[in-house]
Amino acid sequence: MLRSVLAAAGETRRPFWMVICLCVAVALLAFPPVETHAADPEGRFAVDGVGSRQCEDFIKAVKSEDAVLLQAFGSWTNGFFTGANVYEEDTFDVTPWQTSELLLAKLVKYCEANPKKRYVNAVGRLLTALKPERLSRSSELVSPRVEQRAVFVYRETLERVREALVEAGYDVPETVAEFGPEFADALVAFQRDRKLPLTGLPDQPTLNALFQ
Repeated sequence: MLRSVLAAAGETRRPFWMVICLCVAVALLAFPPVETHAADPEGRFAVDGVGSRQCEDFIKAVKSEDAVLLQAFGSWTNGFFTGANVYEEDTFDVTPWQTSELLLAKLVKYCEANPKKRYVNAVGRLLTALKPERLSRSSELVSPRVEQRAVFVYRETLERVREALVEAGYDVPETVAEFGPEFADALVAFQRDRKLPLTGLPDQPTLNALFQ
């Protein structure tokens, strides 16, 4: 998990906790309040696993690069968002393009500012922040390719990429039926302007910069 987080951040020479902070341009330090749909009459609910721990425990695991505990936090977080996909109304995928590593990076920023908050509350607040950009319906997975490199994204996400590029002033095709050279060139131009790796693909650093 540690290597994959470093790879997603595009940096391998800085300390781990610095890298995952740098990979998130917007800190989300003020997540919206958590929407609690199930609890007892007093609004209380039990939390299993590492979700019951405090944010400071998560930060300690990050800084010490405790692989076992980080795996536990990562698995718990993935399960939380999968549960949202199952039980939230009008939801197919609440994290349609965000990798687990990016979600954890966002949680690091929040937990650094709120060390005494429970981890479950931090993840719940992030879920609430992400819900407006969720996929409400199923979308086909497509695989944009440039030379020997490819990524997998939902077709709707690719359409959102096109719309974001148009809004930012980049010249892209009107449709995304096929990912072609013009689309890739527009992404390269955006990546160059943002000092990102020039892949020509809607990869994780590019999506984060487009949608932040």
